[in-house]
Amino acid sequence: MSLEAGARFGPYEILSPLGAGGMGEVWRARDARLGRDVALKLVPEAFAADGERMERFEREAKLLASLNHPHIAALYGLEEAGGRRALVMELVPGGTLAERLAGGPIPLEEALSLARQVAEALEHAHEHGIIHRDLKPANVKVTPAGDVKVLDFGLGRPVAGDATSGADLLSSPTLTRDGTRAGVILGTVPYMSPEQARGQALDGRTDVWSFGVVLFEMLTGERLFRGDTTSDVLAAVLKTEVDWSQLPAVTPAACRRLLRRCLERDLRLRLHSMADARLEIVEAAQGTDSDGSRGPRVRWRTALPWAVALLAVLAVAALLRGRPSAPRAPRVSRLTLPLMPHPVALGGIALSPDGAELAYVSAGQIQVRALDREGVRALPDALGSQPFFSPDGAWIGFVGTDEQLRKVPVSGGPVVRLTDGPRRLGHCAWAPDEVILCTQPWSDRPGELLRIPAGGGVADPLPTAAGGLRERVQWPSVLPGGRAALLTVIRSPGGSVVDAAIAVQRLDTGERRVLVADGAQAVRAATGHIVFARGASLLAVLFDLATLTLRGAPAPVVEHVSRDYVGGGRYALAGDGTLVYYKEVADTRPLLWVDRRGSATRIAVPDHVFFDPRISPDGSRIAVQASDAGSDTWICELARGALTRLTFDPAEDETPVWSPDGAWVAWASQPSRGPRQLHRRRADGSGDDQVVWSTSAHAHLHDWSPDGKYLLVTLDSVNTGRDVWLVPVDGGEARPLLDGPFEEWNPRMSPDGRWLAYASNEAGRFDVYVRRFPELSGKVQVSSGGGDRPAWTARGRELVYRSADGHVTSVGLSPGPDGNMRVRRPEALFPDAYGAATGRTSHPDYDVHPDGRRFVMVGSQSREATVAMSVVLNWFEELEKLAPRKP
Repeated sequence: MSLEAGARFGPYEILSPLGAGGMGEVWRARDARLGRDVALKLVPEAFAADGERMERFEREAKLLASLNHPHIAALYGLEEAGGRRALVMELVPGGTLAERLAGGPIPLEEALSLARQVAEALEHAHEHGIIHRDLKPANVKVTPAGDVKVLDFGLGRPVAGDATSGADLLSSPTLTRDGTRAGVILGTVPYMSPEQARGQALDGRTDVWSFGVVLFEMLTGERLFRGDTTSDVLAAVLKTEVDWSQLPAVTPAACRRLLRRCLERDLRLRLHSMADARLEIVEAAQGTDSDGSRGPRVRWRTALPWAVALLAVLAVAALLRGRPSAPRAPRVSRLTLPLMPHPVALGGIALSPDGAELAYVSAGQIQVRALDREGVRALPDALGSQPFFSPDGAWIGFVGTDEQLRKVPVSGGPVVRLTDGPRRLGHCAWAPDEVILCTQPWSDRPGELLRIPAGGGVADPLPTAAGGLRERVQWPSVLPGGRAALLTVIRSPGGSVVDAAIAVQRLDTGERRVLVADGAQAVRAATGHIVFARGASLLAVLFDLATLTLRGAPAPVVEHVSRDYVGGGRYALAGDGTLVYYKEVADTRPLLWVDRRGSATRIAVPDHVFFDPRISPDGSRIAVQASDAGSDTWICELARGALTRLTFDPAEDETPVWSPDGAWVAWASQPSRGPRQLHRRRADGSGDDQVVWSTSAHAHLHDWSPDGKYLLVTLDSVNTGRDVWLVPVDGGEARPLLDGPFEEWNPRMSPDGRWLAYASNEAGRFDVYVRRFPELSGKVQVSSGGGDRPAWTARGRELVYRSADGHVTSVGLSPGPDGNMRVRRPEALFPDAYGAATGRTSHPDYDVHPDGRRFVMVGSQSREATVAMSVVLNWFEELEKLAPRKP
């Protein structure tokens, strides 16, 4: 079967050729079902005719399809048509690294950035048991934004003859049927490792070698191993010494050291993992001294043994002089720790077990701050909330924006996804036996704890007593020994901590007992106390670990501790006695007017914890959720500054939207159990609630179509993530509108009803897209560099969104003569410091006034006060005094 532009290959329309090579022809094609362009790689016919080879190929393709990393080009699947097989791949814009190198060496800073991204991709693949085996510049794409996408992981290629010469060496020996077995050559000759050249068994260190060869070429602009024939190049790979003088003089010592360790022919001396390579690149990129080496960096934990030794010598000297010295307990010290970027009320904070590192959430991203030095590190791609440390302090676990579990190295590196299932997760804790315990915020069994392997896998429920299934649990904390955990048990229907208790649960039998009738978020201190939150205070009580019972009554130990919106204390405690917490502030999230320059003024209405404001079509009212007032929907009359409650049911009423004529308000009702429902009621409060639709899926309401006929809803799906649905307002069957394999969030209709804006992660991160409605054609990406939560201005010629770089951003739009949408360059309006990162990324949490000159935003809870954190060192000494042990 031959292809040409305009032909079809199964469901794909062939658009244009992209290239050809050892793997066959590569075509740009259009997937009509999902409305996206892909790359089709046709498997050579001789390859496809070999049944054993194709069986292995398909098996490996399935494995590769499981890779999910921003720097790895995604494999979507296999397709067959007309007797030919094709790989369906992510279509990556931009040129290859080989094309970039055709212009000469790459500047140091850019080369290190590209190399770090390649290292992260290889590290992710190795963690999943996949070796690339053919890393070369031609298999590395560089997008116009400078992002790397590594291609062709693990897929073999046909072996070429030895007579290959000249430039063809770059596509020489690549595939045999048993490419991982000893005695078989696999790879591209100038970049293959010595063990590849000898046909020996391979492991991840073969990619380490190839990585070093590619990095050397990026820095010098010259291929490291050259020759007139394949045999000449193989001989150079096996024998020729590297000429280190070719490296630019500005190459940092850390980078030179990395290259020498990558290019060791002796496997025992070669760098063992890509994780180590990535760390070396980070060292090199962080700067050097004038002599090319990094200056010393002394940390107090490194210096501590020397300090202890010095104190011991001084003590001995004092004794010899007749001056006895008694040991002194470490003094309690207090300090204020500034945190930038500004943290927010939601998301959680955590301390490493040794108290060295603090993790918190800002702008929806995990930040890490060492307590013994200045500076905050944002962990790339670690987007989510509820961070927690591994027992050895090497990893930070967190819950992603899709409520699935992930982990990331504290030192930085690729994010590892640990779960991918129907169960959505809440708070988690890392047990000493490499198991992570998690709660379930929206499950039908919210009283059940889940057990997840720290390396990733299926979330299995732990045994739970039958009575516990009628409760909801949060904030697990594993006790020493790993046989039991502390939990916060919540019995109120709305899921808040108004009716919360501290319980202990045996992890083997599921037996659960209440320890404290009024409290939340308990942890065990090394002193033997349980510390927990009650209101704005921390309390402590002695706890017998052997019998899992309390000794004595709780005593207050810290006052004025801030709470998050669900009532948990915003604090963390480390094993060395370090305590960190936010001080209590007014528990509000005010409504604000923010102009296009970012200047904010408070809207004069009574204070509440507001979420999801939506302005009426005439601009005179705001519908908003007040989570501290029954989580009901309220109507704000702007002229009078009055608030009127619109809903009264015990469930959480969220994401209100207005009908086009402003006569009705609809909202999503989220009870702790039972079906989710969409309701509507007249905005003046007259009449009763009307149930528009019920669903068993977790639903968010986003918009009301301009013709008044439909509500736009997002539903969580086990198979396709979060999808956009159309729900008829006056009855009729709901139907999916966008239900592809990616997440689709926050849909909004244009004022004329002809266009749909939404956010999707189809490109590996969330960006804003626009397409025609209802036919969904003419898709165009609106955001640049990541974005979410779009909103139209009243005329429909401008779209506003919250960008990934932390700004509220505007884009001008206009339909072109061909009917397609024309998109202007995005313009950052102002820093997004108004409650943007609340941990509720499926909620817009702002709206555009019909005049287009201002926005209603929600101020961050305690925004002014939470730019700093209270830190108490050696707090255990104070704890022992405030909650003493009884004789």
